[in-house]
This record gives sequence, structure tokens and C-alpha cells, in this order.
Amino acid sequence: MFAKSPRAFFVTPNAFGNGHGDQTALRPVGTLLVSHDGMTFEPKPLPAPQVLSTDMGPVYPTRGDLSVATRADGRVYVYCLLQAPQYTVGNGLEVMWSDDDGATWAGQQTLTLAEASNNVESDRPWLGIGLDGELALTYQQVPSGIWMSLSHDGGQTWSAFNLAASNVERVNLGAHGHPVFDGDDVVFPAASMYGYVTERIPVVSDSIPYEIRLYRTSDGLRFTSQLVATVLGHDPAVFPQMAKLDDGRLVVA
Repeated sequence: MFAKSPRAFFVTPNAFGNGHGDQTALRPVGTLLVSHDGMTFEPKPLPAPQVLSTDMGPVYPTRGDLSVATRADGRVYVYCLLQAPQYTVGNGLEVMWSDDDGATWAGQQTLTLAEASNNVESDRPWLGIGLDGELALTYQQVPSGIWMSLSHDGGQTWSAFNLAASNVERVNLGAHGHPVFDGDDVVFPAASMYGYVTERIPVVSDSIPYEIRLYRTSDGLRFTSQLVATVLGHDPAVFPQMAKLDDGRLVVA
């Protein structure tokens, strides 16, 4: 049984590799700041990113959208997007974990992004943590939509990414929030950023309705959606988030 984790915050916004894999020098690869009292912080360096294979040869990637999630037994997960310096879109996702608050790193996995057509941008991964090693990892790929991969062994292996929320079905599908385990299901919120459109051209106004929906799956393959709120305003629903209360209710903000 692991010791309970202290509060841990990751503050480095991005961490950069320096290009081709045959170069040994790396710029900073990121730091986990760990606090046992909420006031003082101890820096713990992240492991170096794994070399990516690209059509330009092996490269050290840039890390972006770095985030932290903690498991009930104290394990700390750090996850992020990976991008080869010569590319304009993401090349992968990375998940790493520590059982001793970042002193050592017990595991590190690189995930391949979904093979969606016309990929122009990959954005904002979120990690949800369930019981018994269950994990759900989502990210937004523009223009196709939001994709999800599941792990049943704490991150050692992952399923292929499946399209969870299609940008074709929900025109101008916007940002989404981290997944939450709800019984046998995984649920995450997402917003239609530009609400209603005319001939697929975004209309931005202070009086246009924006939809917030919950997307739910029990197997990571088939997804349903439920409208939970319609909000008036100008992009009010960027990155909606959700939490599960002790009594089992889901709260969306």
C-alpha cells in the first residue's frame, strides 16, 4: 500500500526537447512541485521524454498541456501532449507515474494519436482515474472531435483511441473536461463552443445558446450524449468540468 500523496502541483507550462534524437543535450523536460504543507514546494524532475519516430527521423519532442492527477493510494500521474519540434500538430500523448511523490518514476508510456483525417491541431488531454487501475485519457483533435483511450492496468497498456464526441454531429464542438468514472461508465462534459451556426459558419454573440453535454461510455467504443445545460453568452463554456460527490451525484461547472 502506498502512502497518501501530499498536494502536488505541476507548474511548468511547457517543456522542450531540442530536435533530433542523435543530439544528447536536452532543454528542461519539466518539473513536478511537491508540497507536504501547502506552503513550501520541493521540485522533482520528470523523466526525459521518449524519442519519437517521425518521417524526419527520431526526435526529442516538446511537452505541452502538462497536468497532474492523483490516485487514492498516493500514486501521482503526470500527462501531456507530445510534439516533434518540426511539426505543427501533435505527435503523441505521454503518461508517466510515480509512487513516491516524484522521487522516482515507476512507469512512462507514449500513446499514438488517432489517425483522423485533416488533423490540424491536438489539444488539452485529460486523465480520469477509477478503481483497480482503471484510467481514461481524452484529448481534442481538430477538426474531428474528442477521442478516448482506456487502460485497465494503471497505464501499462492502453486501447486504441476511439472517437467519443464527433465534431460532425455537434457543429463547432468546443473544449471538454476530464473524465469521471461513474459505476461501470466513464463520463466527461463537453461544450459546443459557438452554439448555433448558419451554414456551418460560427456565429458569436452575447445572446447565442451554448450547449453543455455529458458523453458516456461503458466500453470506450460506443458513446451516448445527454444535454445538461444551455447557456447564453460569449464562449461561457470553455473547458467545462465535472466532479462526483460522495453521494454519487455528478456536478458540472
